[in-house]
Amino acid sequence: MTDLGATGYGPRSRLLFNGDEEKYELWEVKFMGHLRLQKLHEVLTATTPDPENNARVYAELVQLLDDTSLSLVIREAKDDVKKAIKILREYYMGTSKPRIISLYTELTSLKMEGNESVTDYLIKAEKAATSLKSANEVACTKPSLGINDDCGKLLVDCGATSHIIIDKSKFVKFDENFEAMNHTIELADGSRSSGVVLGKGVASVKICDTNGNVHNVELRNALYIPTYKQDIFSVKAATKRGASVIFTRKNAELLAPDGTKFDIETH
Repeated sequence: MTDLGATGYGPRSRLLFNGDEEKYELWEVKFMGHLRLQKLHEVLTATTPDPENNARVYAELVQLLDDTSLSLVIREAKDDVKKAIKILREYYMGTSKPRIISLYTELTSLKMEGNESVTDYLIKAEKAATSLKSANEVACTKPSLGINDDCGKLLVDCGATSHIIIDKSKFVKFDENFEAMNHTIELADGSRSSGVVLGKGVASVKICDTNGNVHNVELRNALYIPTYKQDIFSVKAATKRGASVIFTRKNAELLAPDGTKFDIETH
């Protein structure tokens, strides 16, 4: 491999990654380009990479990462370049449910500061939207249930199998037989996480119908996860109890078993 310069100048200084999530994708492109120039790209594409080339690329990779990224790599993918890049990509550009919720919350809660220009605000909003797109989500199609400030907003999710509530006070009843310590939740990327669900039961939320009337709606078998940043309304759980959710190009709505209609906002 070509000497990249131990002085901090030249190619190596341009390849350093500082742990900024927004810059990971660009860094990976540069790193892949560097490997191609060195004719070492096969380390990432070959089924069985050449051991010597793998060792050379890994030695270079660990010198380019910040401490957080390096900790992820050395624990889960020691001496394995292909796995190391996969871990970094999932961490910084992953599609896990908590990350998507966090990005969505960040986007929908953006406010222009008093000393902030319109241009700076738009750039900030574009960055948040781009992060969502990188996580295989489209910002304008992630809907929320509820239409005014009198109603709490619920993030409508077609993939979640259970409703998720982050406020314990919204629960009217908990399942005393539910064993939180033994409960495992599977995320969108297929990974499993335990210890985040602290309870399960019946939650009561206020939702506004299409006429502006407020309804107290019970969400059964809802999971209590205080570490999430947003309540989640599960389409699967609702349809199992007779509700219908209709998404069209122009609008979306929830139809309750009794015929009541609830608009679903898109952002």
